[in-house]
Amino acid sequence: MIEQPGEVPQFVPAAAPNPGAELSAQDAAAERARATALAVQVAGGVLIAGALLGLATLATGSASDVGPIAANPLPYAIDIALGVSLMRGNRKWVGLVLFRVVLGSIIFAALAVARDAAVEAVAQGLFCAGVLLLLVGQPVRWRMRTGAALASSLLLLGLAGTLFPGFLVAGGFEALPGGVARGVDAAYTLHDTSGRLQQRSRDVVEEEMPIADLWLVDAANDLHIVTVCERLDDENALDEGVFLDAVAEQLASAGNGSIVEAGRPRVVAASGDDVEVKYLADVHVRGKDACQVLAWSLADTFAQHREFLARVQATFRFDP
Repeated sequence: MIEQPGEVPQFVPAAAPNPGAELSAQDAAAERARATALAVQVAGGVLIAGALLGLATLATGSASDVGPIAANPLPYAIDIALGVSLMRGNRKWVGLVLFRVVLGSIIFAALAVARDAAVEAVAQGLFCAGVLLLLVGQPVRWRMRTGAALASSLLLLGLAGTLFPGFLVAGGFEALPGGVARGVDAAYTLHDTSGRLQQRSRDVVEEEMPIADLWLVDAANDLHIVTVCERLDDENALDEGVFLDAVAEQLASAGNGSIVEAGRPRVVAASGDDVEVKYLADVHVRGKDACQVLAWSLADTFAQHREFLARVQATFRFDP
C-alpha cells in the first residue's frame, strides 16, 4: 500500500518591517503636538486681547461696567501675564487659566444678568466655551476653529461697546458718556468716575418715577441716585437749610421712618413693602432752580456703599 503524503504545512512569513508606518505614527504625533501648541497660543492671544480691551474700557470710560470687580485692573493684568505665558508655549498655567476663565465667566455673567444685559451674559458663556475647546481635549481642527470663533465673540462685543457707548446697555438704561449725567429740568451735572452707574432712559423715568429728573442706577448693588428739580416763582426765595429739613422730614414721614443723622447730607431710614432702605438726602438752590439729590440703598448694605453714594452725590454742580 502506498501511503498518501501528509498535508504540507503552510507557513506564513512574518510581516516585514514597514518604515513608512513608523514614520506615519511619528508624523501624527508631531502634528498633534503642533496643533496643541497652536491652540495654546491662540488661547493666550485671546486672553491678552480681552485684557487689553478691558483696560481700554476702564481708561476711556466709554462703556458701562458691571461693578467694582470689572473696575479693578488687577484681573486684566493677571490675564495678560497668563496670556503671554501661553503664547510662549508654556502649559504650566493651563489649569489656572481654565479656573480663572470658568469662575470669571460665571461671576461676570451673573452680574450681567443682574443688569438685565442678557447679550453680555451669553457672550461670557460663549467665551468660556471657546477657551475650553482650545485648551481641553484633542485639538482637532474643528475644535480649534470653533473655540477661536466662540472666544472672539466676547472680544467683538466688547469692542462694539467701546466704540459705540450704550451698545451693551440693557433696555431702559443708558450709558453715561465720560461718566457725566446732565440735568434735563435744570442745567447741572453729576459725575461717576467708577463706571458703575447707568442712567434710566427718559421713557422709563417718566413711567416709573415721573417726579424725577435723573435716575442713576448701580443695578449690580441695587444703588440709586435720583434728582428732583423744580422752578421757584421768585429767585432765592428758598433757604437751602429749610429746604433740606423739609425734604428729609417728607422722606421719613412717607416711609414710616426717621431722620437718623442730622448732618448734610441727612441720613433717613425708611421702609415700605417689607423693604428697609436708607437715604442720603441733599439739596441745592440757585436762583429759581431748586434740586433735591437723593441717594439710597437697602438698609443692610448702606454702610458698605455709603461712601460711593456720597461721593457721586457731592459732584452735583449747577452749570456756570
